[in-house]
Amino acid sequence: MLVLRIGAHCGKWTPYCRRKHLCQRPFTPTDVKQQTCQQRQVKYDLRKHSSTSVHNATKLTFFFFIFLCFSSCQVYLCSPKFIDVDVCSSIVYRGFFPPIDSSLINPMTSVGNYPTPLYLPHVSLRVDNAMNESDVVAEHERRYAVVRYIIFSNTVLALPLNVLTAYLIIFKSPKHLKTYKYLLLNISFWVCLTDVLLEIFYLPLARLEIFGIYATGVASSLSSDLGFLCLVLCAFCFGEYLVALLFAFVYRFCALREAIYLFGVQIKVSHYWIAIVILMLVPPGTFLGAIAMSYKPYGEFVSQTMIDHPEFTPYFGRVPIFGVDKNKFIIGCGTIFFWTIMWIVGVALCICGIVAQFRAHRSLYSEHTYRMHMQLMRALAVQTTAPLALFSIPLSVDMIGLIFLPEIMNDAIVLTELAMSLHSTINSVAVITLIVPYRRAVLNIFYKVYPSGVSPST
Repeated sequence: MLVLRIGAHCGKWTPYCRRKHLCQRPFTPTDVKQQTCQQRQVKYDLRKHSSTSVHNATKLTFFFFIFLCFSSCQVYLCSPKFIDVDVCSSIVYRGFFPPIDSSLINPMTSVGNYPTPLYLPHVSLRVDNAMNESDVVAEHERRYAVVRYIIFSNTVLALPLNVLTAYLIIFKSPKHLKTYKYLLLNISFWVCLTDVLLEIFYLPLARLEIFGIYATGVASSLSSDLGFLCLVLCAFCFGEYLVALLFAFVYRFCALREAIYLFGVQIKVSHYWIAIVILMLVPPGTFLGAIAMSYKPYGEFVSQTMIDHPEFTPYFGRVPIFGVDKNKFIIGCGTIFFWTIMWIVGVALCICGIVAQFRAHRSLYSEHTYRMHMQLMRALAVQTTAPLALFSIPLSVDMIGLIFLPEIMNDAIVLTELAMSLHSTINSVAVITLIVPYRRAVLNIFYKVYPSGVSPST
């Protein structure tokens, strides 16, 4: 049996065996004093290590915050409020596209005589210097130009963070995260794909007076039908993102229990795989179907708009706009909201089960295991707060507004898009800053690039 004693020859703590050891003298008051001093030194080192960890985490979070603030300010200063939109249009247009006969794109001619224009999020690539200031299309785009530019820029700036997060998860995960790292990678993949599709490729702009939506991003060169398909895919990807978060909570709950019983039947590995397949198909498929069923045929949409709102007819032929049926669209949003509520209930049940397991078996966990569980739970809590605060709450407000006052909901829809553009950024920052192995890896990279003489000790 091994115990710790102070060796007579060195005065340090050494393993001592009752059978074979030469230092078998009893403890003296000096030894007790040395032991007390060593215990105090250990406590001081632990406090110093903890404060250093908090300091490094705070510094890293502050660095990300300054980076985002600087980028947002730069985006705002580059917005059409401070630059000449027409000059920027002509420069970008001449730089990336061959010249087009201006007679084909004269806004005074018939709308069917020129091709569907391409758009950047903050500026139209049409040469419309002669356009009347009362043009409803240009005025509507100009009104939300700055916000759409910020949405686009938020997603572009989040791409390096997502790449860094994926690199850390794949190459810097410790051995005890060999399974959970795939769940983290799954979450990061779906949230990044959703943001790229919605805020870069599609970047929708709504005209809710006629319940029309059109793309202002890269997909603006596509037809209205393909634009609608892109929007449907965005809904499917967002459903997969919510399911990926639920998988992470279920895994954390199962990792704390030896066996799980449901209605008296023990849950086995085969049951888990069946549940995974069902969850990856049913809720996201419902999201997809809820949006797909609201599509209105283009001919019917055009004729109804010309009768009810003839002032919006300039949209047809100018932008790839498509229409949705108001009642079906509200029903689809309600279906998505219902599944979101079910997702919140499932996450809440998992959190209650995890907390109960922590309280019941806290004494069985080592300090390292307990700290790791707490780090993963804190990161997962922040990752879950993003869709709850930036999607569920805005969606409920949008649904109420669409039912009663759809004419004034254009601003709310744009703000909802702005909130959703922050999802991937929040997810990446939570994973990098709240999980110690990833935070340590980032700090090591940071100190290699900017050596300060102090190595990270998180």
